[in-house]
Amino acid sequence: MKKITSSIKIICIMLHIFYNASAQWTTVGAPNFANGGGDYVFSAVAPNGEPYVVYREYSHYAKAAVKKFDGSNWVTVGNAGFSLDAVFCTTMAIDGNNIPYVAYSDSTRKASVMKFDGSSWVYVGNCGFTSGAGSYTSIAIDGNGIPYVAFRDFFHNYRASVMKFDGNNWVYVGSPGFSAFGSGQAGAVYTSLAIDKNGTPYVAYTELSNNLNVTVMKFDGSNWVYVGGAAGFSTGGANNPSIVIDSNGVPYVGYEDNGNGSKATVKKFDGSNWVPVGVSGFSPGVAEYTSLAIDNNNKLYLAFEDYANNKRASVMSFDGNNWSTVGTAGFSDSVAQYTTIAIDKNKGILYVAYEDLYDGTTNYPKYNATVMKFETTTAGINETKNNSSLTVYPNPSDGVFQVNYFSSEKSKLQLNIVDAKGKIVFAETISQSQGEFKKDIDLGRKAKGIYFIELLQGNSRLEQKFVLQ
Repeated sequence: MKKITSSIKIICIMLHIFYNASAQWTTVGAPNFANGGGDYVFSAVAPNGEPYVVYREYSHYAKAAVKKFDGSNWVTVGNAGFSLDAVFCTTMAIDGNNIPYVAYSDSTRKASVMKFDGSSWVYVGNCGFTSGAGSYTSIAIDGNGIPYVAFRDFFHNYRASVMKFDGNNWVYVGSPGFSAFGSGQAGAVYTSLAIDKNGTPYVAYTELSNNLNVTVMKFDGSNWVYVGGAAGFSTGGANNPSIVIDSNGVPYVGYEDNGNGSKATVKKFDGSNWVPVGVSGFSPGVAEYTSLAIDNNNKLYLAFEDYANNKRASVMSFDGNNWSTVGTAGFSDSVAQYTTIAIDKNKGILYVAYEDLYDGTTNYPKYNATVMKFETTTAGINETKNNSSLTVYPNPSDGVFQVNYFSSEKSKLQLNIVDAKGKIVFAETISQSQGEFKKDIDLGRKAKGIYFIELLQGNSRLEQKFVLQ
């Protein structure tokens, strides 16, 4: 095969940069990967970059199931249906050692937490540790690996409570039922928990008896106190508040803003007041199941079910002045509920998991779990810094082509070829020495279309768009 020239290499690199500038959302592995369907979908990304999803799986009597993406497929973590009985309000967090924790309400509506010990799912403390029913569970893990859970506490007038695991038992953080308004059914809902770098827990929630306003409280070491000095800072009712805290300790809350046409609003606490980030009600239409995330650069991303785009999933980001759509609005293939966003902060990859309406033709619609991703950066395009380059020739090709890679570094290579839906169709690990590497590949039996050649070497990543015709 003819040796590729330097000018062709430059063209290929330019094509790569153009592709990343117009990158789109792609499916991670196969869509609808919950066996027999599933709901209450929630996503998280481990520190090592592995994406996880928890949900309740229909084929296992609505018990909890967790899967992670191994680079090629969604694989079950431990056993599917590992909870003792059916679950509700599933949520997940992953500690600094890449150990996943799952919180949920069980069939008695009490809260439980389980973690994966490397071979099995085991209870953290007692099963059903709350005194009464606990719904809207939200779990977070502090820098010391201590899990905390916020929930709507039926035993304490349906108000918000937070408990943590002290190594032996689950104990209340401060007073139980600390939210001030309402009792009975008119308490706190949609609890969302975050912990700052100093270990201070914050809870956002909606006060049913306070005009459904969103409220944030934090634990000051002795008591739960309002962030902002008073309960309720939204201009109208608020659904699904989602809280994050940036590296400077500034809290942000995103929510469906009923005071602004049920569109999306994000506010931050400026030290004195809760102020809008950009404009209030910035989404094009109603935004349900709002989920807020923040990357290593303190850039905000909000995922939601987008009514302006046929109730499909959309993500918007804030550039410091305005909110704009990430990729294509309404990128999911169908209606997307329980949208949650998680970020691989090392690579800048956004993951959105959602409850996928894959069959709405009957009186009992069928749902499943699907995850899509978006790569926000051109990380690894370091031809000058790392003195490396990736080329593919011929491109387009009828199936047989050659991958050419040059690097001055000496380390192992991972070569992946990914189709337009995000599925890996070819993978090989190569023991790489310094210098030029060539690999002849035949994809003649694969479907015609667009593929992406990806090379990983240490912390460097190169990617090239490839057309099979």
